[in-house]
This record gives sequence, structure tokens and C-alpha cells, in this order.
Amino acid sequence: MRDILRTRPDLATQQVDLARRWDHLHFVLSARRRNAPETKDDSLAGIALQGEEEIAPHVVAPQGVPLRYTRPETVARIARMLEAFPFDAHREHFTFERLRQASVYKCPHEEDIDEAWQWLRERFDLFRAFHVTAAKHGDGVLVRVD
Repeated sequence: MRDILRTRPDLATQQVDLARRWDHLHFVLSARRRNAPETKDDSLAGIALQGEEEIAPHVVAPQGVPLRYTRPETVARIARMLEAFPFDAHREHFTFERLRQASVYKCPHEEDIDEAWQWLRERFDLFRAFHVTAAKHGDGVLVRVD
């Protein structure tokens, strides 16, 4: 590990914290999440936010949610998808009514929707850059939803 950190000193800081708003980003990125909120989302957007596969049943985050891993090949596909994603064109979906109807986790209050969109816009840029960097280095991604 020390050798890896010598060649890539920024590796330990490579992360994106979506806090409790991960489902907001999932809603924007995934038509499946918007249109069929009760179904499993195995789209690239769903995998980016929920991980590709469970590491092991006993490897969990503090709330008991299993940690998941996304393989480098899939990370590369996710990075390409995110680079091509027209984020601002999806603003029309990000309304209080649509978020509420889809039971989005931690749905923002109606009066806070513009502020929530701006926060999410900034996090999308970080999320995209994170995946592009990981793909460039051939890295897998550890996903923690908690």
C-alpha cells in the first residue's frame, strides 16, 4: 500500500460524499429510478450509486448496509456514461412533486428545491470527475450507501 501511495499520493483522498442525497442523484441520472421507483435498477447509473456487487454479507457500513464494489471495467463504462450525460437537461425532472411521487429518500422541501439542485449539480461534477479519474487509473470503486 505504501508503494501505491508513493506513486499516487492523492489516492487516499479520492472519494465523493453525497451525504444523504445519493437518491437525488440516482433520480436525475436514471430514467428507471424516475419511472419505476420500486424496481431494482441495474442500469449504469444504478450501479454507479449502489455498487455492482456486495463485497461480503458481514462487510457493512455503520447503518448495516452492505459495502459494494464496482469492477474497473464497469467503472470505465460509468465514466463514459457520466461524461456524456446532459445533467442540466434533466432539471425538469427535479421538482418537489416528482421527487415526492417517486419516494426519493430525503426529498427536499418544496421551497428548497432550487438550492438542492445547485448542491446536486456541484456534486455531479465531483462524481463524474471521480469516476473519470478512477477509470483512467484502471481502478475499481468501493460504494458505501449509509
